[in-house]
Amino acid sequence: MRSELEEIHDRDLIDSAIKAADELGLTNFKASEGWLHAFKKKNGIVSRKINAVVTKAQIANQPELDDTIEEFRVKMKAVMAENRLEKVFNADQTGIKQEMISGRTLAIKGEKKIKAVVKRVNATTHSYTVQVCVSADGKLILPAMVVFCEPKRPACFEQQLLPFKNIKAYSTKSGLMTSQLGITWLQDIFKPNAGENPILMVDSWTGYQKAIEEDEGAVQMHILPPKSTSVAQPLDVYFNRPFKNFIRLLSCKIRRFFPDFDLSSRQGMATIIDITLGQFSADVFNDMIRYAWFASGYFDERPEKFETPVTVCFDSIKIDSKCGCGKRAFITCAHCDHFYCFHHFVKDRHRCYV
Repeated sequence: MRSELEEIHDRDLIDSAIKAADELGLTNFKASEGWLHAFKKKNGIVSRKINAVVTKAQIANQPELDDTIEEFRVKMKAVMAENRLEKVFNADQTGIKQEMISGRTLAIKGEKKIKAVVKRVNATTHSYTVQVCVSADGKLILPAMVVFCEPKRPACFEQQLLPFKNIKAYSTKSGLMTSQLGITWLQDIFKPNAGENPILMVDSWTGYQKAIEEDEGAVQMHILPPKSTSVAQPLDVYFNRPFKNFIRLLSCKIRRFFPDFDLSSRQGMATIIDITLGQFSADVFNDMIRYAWFASGYFDERPEKFETPVTVCFDSIKIDSKCGCGKRAFITCAHCDHFYCFHHFVKDRHRCYV
């Protein structure tokens, strides 16, 4: 059944076992919990969360899609071979919850109702959008466009977000990018940072296509085949997951140790994404970004082994790790490799790389 991607549960195994036992005349067979556990262990069967759904038509068309993706990879590898890697870029939109939680927590065995405290419950379901852009030589391009969800944009919006230098703040009623913002991003953010004759790989969102139509050929655009981003877009293949993991962990640490800090306020969200973008731009993560291109099929040689931002910035903190002020370290800066407390890193907006 799994070869056809059908759902399978314990009950299906039990029903199939009983049917097989009946056909073989094994009248004493019992599909007990012990048998079920042993059968699953012997055959390497575990319960997994379903993270994608497909139709039978999509399965039938997969070989053709695989060929299309491979043709695109071959074309892009040829383009990259003829150009400097710092001129080749991948951009993608990613949605970030206004207040991120992990979805799991340690609890005492037997607890029935598992709750978690947040500032605003609706902030865990509403999102803002970050337009991330990376180069094939492993650089994160800053500033990044961030589109906040503002049903009624206040007059203080720009002034409040001006101090956050790693972002260019915009807003829509939904927190999603519009085609007009796609044009704005290309003209006002991407081109000034990419320099002359950039090469840009993006998905098939219509906003990018409209941006290129207005650009008159200054940017060489390569559109990924539809339904290919999970395996052929570098940002989707690797970058976005550690990016969100970092935001989630940073948010959890602030929520736990500094509960008065309002994570889901406009300035709170800007603080979180500004810190994350700033840390991910450190040179120590260049190989991580290059790995995203390798894992997507555009490099033949795997980059050097790297540590993730969570490992560098948080797992490096030991019992004796102290900020220069003497307080316990909250984070390690990935740029200068120094420890900082919450006040000197978050509130004072530590930016040694500016």
